[in-house]
Amino acid sequence: MGDGEQVLMEGALDVCQRLPATHRLFIVTNGITSTQIKRLNTSDLYDYFEDIFGSQSIEFQKPSPKFFDYLMDHI
Repeated sequence: MGDGEQVLMEGALDVCQRLPATHRLFIVTNGITSTQIKRLNTSDLYDYFEDIFGSQSIEFQKPSPKFFDYLMDHI
């Protein structure tokens, strides 16, 4: 997804609609959290995810083990 019009991969919405029945969904990103939220809202995907974990707020970036340790402690 870019900063302009949000174009989803074919089948992405269907996957996001079906997975919550059996899986918990999260966003994990090194991107700017506010930008990611805007993109998710624009693409109508925001409501399918429980939480967004961004390196901006965690203060560690992927692929740092500290980033993933934080995720494991908060999921």
